[in-house]
This record gives sequence, structure tokens and C-alpha cells, in this order.
Amino acid sequence: MLHTEGKRIVTASGEEIILRGVNLGGWMMFEEWFTPVTVESGCAEVLDTLVSRFGSERAMELLRQYMSNFLTTGDIADIASMGFNCVRIPIWYRLFQSDDKGTWYLNDSGEPDFSLLDEIVDACAENGVYAIIDLHGVPGYQNNCDHCGKADSQSFFNLTSKASGYRELMVEFWRVLAEHYAGNPAVAAYDILNEPLADVVGRALYTPTAWSFFDSAYKAVRSADADHIVTFEATWRYSSLPDPNTYGWENVMYQLHLYDTTDRAFEDAVVSSLGTYDIPCFVGEFYPRTNATFDFVLSMFNYYSVSWCLWTYKGMNPTWSGHGNFFCRFNNTLPKADVYNDSFEEISEKWGECLRSDSGNFERTGFSWFVEKYADGFIDFPALTENESAARTKYYKNALSLLELLYNICSDCLAKVSNVLKFA
Repeated sequence: MLHTEGKRIVTASGEEIILRGVNLGGWMMFEEWFTPVTVESGCAEVLDTLVSRFGSERAMELLRQYMSNFLTTGDIADIASMGFNCVRIPIWYRLFQSDDKGTWYLNDSGEPDFSLLDEIVDACAENGVYAIIDLHGVPGYQNNCDHCGKADSQSFFNLTSKASGYRELMVEFWRVLAEHYAGNPAVAAYDILNEPLADVVGRALYTPTAWSFFDSAYKAVRSADADHIVTFEATWRYSSLPDPNTYGWENVMYQLHLYDTTDRAFEDAVVSSLGTYDIPCFVGEFYPRTNATFDFVLSMFNYYSVSWCLWTYKGMNPTWSGHGNFFCRFNNTLPKADVYNDSFEEISEKWGECLRSDSGNFERTGFSWFVEKYADGFIDFPALTENESAARTKYYKNALSLLELLYNICSDCLAKVSNVLKFA
């Protein structure tokens, strides 16, 4: 069982563990741009469409078939073979509850059914991989993106009785889930809520509401499980999270998601976070964009002993042309399911065994071969110094340009003042 000691994540014997791994994006949360579905607005529309066409039971049959093929226990073994020791597992509440009222799907014993998730967590245990369980989508939707369940629908943090009810449901969701996984050493942490946009411009009012929800969820977890790490997400910097001592949170780590455009921005975010609170920093998602580079960012994470997870392990047929280095396994030819028009049988075929990684349809990417060396803590020091030098050169050039501009403005002003004085 892992726990935190200051800025470190350690085992019961005190051995430090740096979590380095991948997200299992697209398994329990559809994202149209890299998963085999045509709906852009998110999981809610996929499920609602399937239910309206085929009924609830057959709709869930299709979704369970999809999940059983898109990710298998063999994928966890594959991830371990790449040298990774962690997976972050995004989950959607509606795959465990049949409605927005907290009605659980039950197993044969009459208990909440976590069987699909259990299968992957058990595979993690068998392969020496830690699992971080990430609540990626909630009723009412915590941001305006499709990956929370439904695009342009954020209301989870609204100051209404309906939204308050949603938050209470998810507090209870965490209590039940924590009770189920209490004592399971394969679980590294509970990730309370993915990318809660409660601190964006115009929504500052929501921040105390978000913190209150975090605190309630933390207390619910602790009532059932005293041992597991709890992680809260900063969207996008630590300034959106409170001092953990304010709420008495213990054995917690804060989490960054970084999609910045320069190496310097990545490093500034990490250094600032490490200097803010005496807790571990975990980069749960990241992608270096524009001028930022993977060799610098991964080396920098390892240099500062920061835990990280790539987004994401597996993808197919991306609609976004800039997908670049996102996937460890990839297919660009399989058809997407049209949930509006395809028959039940056609959807079943498209979500069948062709989606399995061991079907031969998903090749390991060059990106995975590149990044696996960093899973062992590798630091490319030339990349660190070269990119730092380039960043500093650009910084100093910009600073000199600004000084030159200020000098010219001041010179022009002095000249005008001098002319005025001469005239006077």
C-alpha cells in the first residue's frame, strides 16, 4: 500500500515510488476523436441514443462488449512490458449506476457491480502495476468538454438544489467505491474528479463549492478507507486548490494536467507546485504542444522526481489531425460505429474482437518505443540543457526587445519635453 511522506510517495517499508505510466483513456469514457464512435458530444449521447433505439438492457450489452474488447488484461501486461508501473483509469459513473439517482447496477450477490474495473485492477496486481481510479465523468458534468460525459453542459458546481444533489450522489459514490477497494495494495490513489472547471474566469464563485465537494468526498473515502492516497486535480495550476492543512487532508497528493506550449511553462508549473505545499506532485495528463518537447518534459519530470502518466495508451482513427505522439498502440483503418444509423449487429461487430490489442489491428507506435526509456527514470541531460539554453536565449531576446522599445519611447518623450522647454 502506498502512502505519502512529505513530497514523496512511499511503500509501507519507506521505499520511494515514482509513478510513471499511461492513462487508459477511451475505455470507460468515449472521446469521439480517438474512439470508435461517431458522436462528438460525449458518452451521455451515445448511451441515450443506444437506449432509445435498442432499450436499456441491449444498450448496456453493447457498452460492456465494447469495454471487454477495447481494453483487456493483456493490455496491462503490455503496459508493464514497456516498463510502466502505473495506469490512470478514467471511469464514468453511468457504467456503475443506471440513472442520475444513485441506482447501482448490482452483481449476483446484490452488491454494486465493479466487475469490469476489478478485472483490470486485478491484472495490475498480477503485473506489478499500480492503478489510479479517476472519476472522469459525473452527473451534471464538471466541465464543458465531451470527455466529462457531455459537451457544453457544465452544471455540477451550480448553486442549485439539483446540482447539490448530484454532488451528494458522487460523495456517496466515492464512499462505496472506497469501501470496495479498501486494503487493495494495487490501487495507488483515488482521483476524486477529473478537470473540475470551477476556477475559470467568470466562475470564481464555484471554487469554494468545489473545495467543499472535495472535502466531503475526502471524508466519505476516509470513512471507508483510511489508507489509500487521495488526489485532487488543479485545473490548471495549484492556485485553484486550497492548502490541504486548511481542511486537515492527510495522505493526499495534488495533480496537474499540463498542455502547455513551451518547455519553460512546463518547468515553471512543476517547480511552482513543488514549492507550494509539502505533498507529492503528480502530472496525471500532459502533452507538449507547439514549442514544448517530449524529451525535455519527460526528462524534467524525472529530474524533479515527479510522477506522471501519458495521455493515452490506445487510440484509433483520430479525427484530430494533430494527434501526433499520443498513443502507444494505434489503428488508423477500423471503422467507427454510427450509433444513430448502424444496426445492433453492425455496432456489435465494430465493437467486437477487432478492437482487441492482440487482434493484430493495433500496432505499437514509434512514440511508445521512444517514451518507454523514460519509464525507468531516464534523464536526457543534453535535452534539458539545450532546451533550457534556447528558452533562456529567447527570453533574453524578448527582454532586450522590450527594453529597446522602452528606451525608444523614453527617448521620444525626452525629446518632446526638451522641445517644449526650448519653446518655453
